[in-house]
Formats: sequence, structure tokens, C-alpha cells
Amino acid sequence: MTQKERLILTDSDGVLVDWINGFLQYMRDQGFEEQPGTEHEYLVAKRFNLPPEAGFQYAKAFNQSHALSQLSPIKNSVEVIKKLNEKHGFRFIVVTSVSDHPDAIKYRTLNLKNLFGDIFDEVKCLPIASNKFNELQRWKDTGYFWIEDHHSQAEAGHQNGLLPILINDATNAHYEAELFPRVTDWDDIYNIICNHYGLEK
Repeated sequence: MTQKERLILTDSDGVLVDWINGFLQYMRDQGFEEQPGTEHEYLVAKRFNLPPEAGFQYAKAFNQSHALSQLSPIKNSVEVIKKLNEKHGFRFIVVTSVSDHPDAIKYRTLNLKNLFGDIFDEVKCLPIASNKFNELQRWKDTGYFWIEDHHSQAEAGHQNGLLPILINDATNAHYEAELFPRVTDWDDIYNIICNHYGLEK
């Protein structure tokens, strides 16, 4: 395995950090209550019974706030990613549709580096909720792994010749993944990557 191959592309929210619980707390602080039975809804407006534009504006404000720098890591992500980096020499590139506002870029990068250390070659922040297909063309047909929690973004990676892995959550439970594996957590991801490269676990 060459050094070039020791690269993993990954989303951030729902993959590295727990955006949704950070945002839910932010909305509670604004006086809103989450609607019961909406855990499967991807659009945050539906979770709070808000018009779509209002939900978008609250998400946008959250993504440009200091709260974005305080998100908790997803279960097992810190331990597994550090092991991939320290034991096997992998580096990471983040492609996230959090926002391209300077404050969002600053807080996203700070949060990730505080949690995971100096393992990122790049943290690419795209406009909020944008499709990642065009950005992923930078690595077209490289066969790099692409870690995602949104099925359409995982498909964008597949269409670009990457190897997507979809992390299960309530918002993608309806999706039937046949093009790429679904996993529960980073322990599963670690096993897939080690098996693919023939690495000692």
C-alpha cells in the first residue's frame, strides 16, 4: 500500500461529530420543542414543525456559531480514527456541506482538530446542504473509501469511483443499500478497511 493510498475521505456530521444533538440543544435554547416521532426526518424544519425556510435559517445560524466548535464525537470515532492514523498511517480529508461561511469553516476545523488531532490533510467546507458530487470528482476513480451517513451523498461517491460506506442512522433507515456496505459504527468501518488493504487489526 503506497502512501497515496493511505487516504480516507469522510463526511463530518453524523460520521465524525454529533451535529444533530448539538443542533437540537441549540433549538431548545431558542425555546423550540422537537416534535415526537420525527427522529427519522432529515429536514430539521420537520422536527420542529417549522416552515422549510425557517428551519434552514436556524441550521445556518447554528453552523456559523461557536456551538459548532463544541460538538461531541460520534461513538468510537476518535479511538478508531486514531488507530487508523497511528497504526496504519492513514490521513483523512473531510468533505462537509456545513457551510462555506468563514465562521463555519473556522469552527468546524477547530472542532475536528480538537477531537481528532492533526490527521486531516484538508477540511473542505461546502455551502450548506449542497451535493458533494462535483467536489468528489477531485478523487474520481482513485478507489478511496468515502464515509457518509446520507445515502445520496454516498451514491455521489460511488458514481465517482470511490468506495462508499454508509453509517446507519434513523434518517437513512428506509434506504436499501446494494451498491455499498452499511455499518453501525467505526468499529465496523475499521474492519472493512483493514480487510480491504490486508492490514493487521
